Amino acid sequence: MQLTDPVYGSFAVNEGVLIDLMNSGPMERTKRISHQGIPREFDFRGAPNHSRYEHCVGVMLLLRRLGAGIEEQASGLLHDVSHTAFSHTADMILGSYAEQGLQDSIHEEYFRSGELPEILERHGYDPKRVSNERLFGLLERDMPDICADRVDYSLRGRYYQGSTEPIDIARHIISHNSEMVFDSERYAVGYGNLYMHMQRSEYGNVQNIAIRYAFASAIKAAFDAGAVTRQDILYGTDDAVVEKAEHAGIEYVNKVFDALRRGEFAVVSSGSVRLKAKPRYVDPKFIDGGSLRRASDADSGFKGLIERARTEDGNGYMVGLRIGNSIALG
Repeated sequence: MQLTDPVYGSFAVNEGVLIDLMNSGPMERTKRISHQGIPREFDFRGAPNHSRYEHCVGVMLLLRRLGAGIEEQASGLLHDVSHTAFSHTADMILGSYAEQGLQDSIHEEYFRSGELPEILERHGYDPKRVSNERLFGLLERDMPDICADRVDYSLRGRYYQGSTEPIDIARHIISHNSEMVFDSERYAVGYGNLYMHMQRSEYGNVQNIAIRYAFASAIKAAFDAGAVTRQDILYGTDDAVVEKAEHAGIEYVNKVFDALRRGEFAVVSSGSVRLKAKPRYVDPKFIDGGSLRRASDADSGFKGLIERARTEDGNGYMVGLRIGNSIALG
């Protein structure tokens, strides 16, 4: 199988376990789940939008480029297989958007029975190990360290904003003692600034969170009315849940959907709706001689950026929302 990724380039993938996993039903489902947490038709600003599947394959290819073993590549490929419909926007309905732990709470279910454990066991891999991202140092690490998951979604998101910088940055990521680091201060600081740009412009941006909040309020109304079930949200796809909600004949749902499609939406600077995103920041390490240093130690401006971002994310936003001509929240 020949795979070409816009950020990492072309790869030949010949391992049967990876090919079978990519073609599996659970992975096919992720092609219909937006990584951005809201279907494109409802984001009137025309923001970039790609699927959880593309991100998962990207994580696998980044690990492959860094020389990770097949087991770690499989874990990377499957790390988001349990994502709910609407990705983290579902946390606004069934969990906490500031914590975003809904997907993690059901991740192991996918490895207990069904197609994925059958494929893994047939190829000689332990599903329990593959399901545990913490066993793999390139794939998953706590903030502020970088890892394949964190790096891919930020580089990919920035690429789809129209920048070619991620392609260059990706070439300067190396594996050092099973840890992902940069080969120079320049690229560590450069990536750190890119990530924080994505946090401010996308993940922690008040306009983005507000649009998702409005969309989630419509899905929640359908859920409360029994038109959409918990199972639909946890194990369904974006389009299937939207269709069920839209055809339930609930006035509020259809008004919100129609208004978002038309771009009739505004955030008011003061109000009673509290919006708070998951705090996200990185402080990448880089090789300096024979030792590792952090980007914040080398660049005071970047260190200040982290501090400001953490304060802003911690405080959140108090806003009001105007949806269409007749709906006001907060």
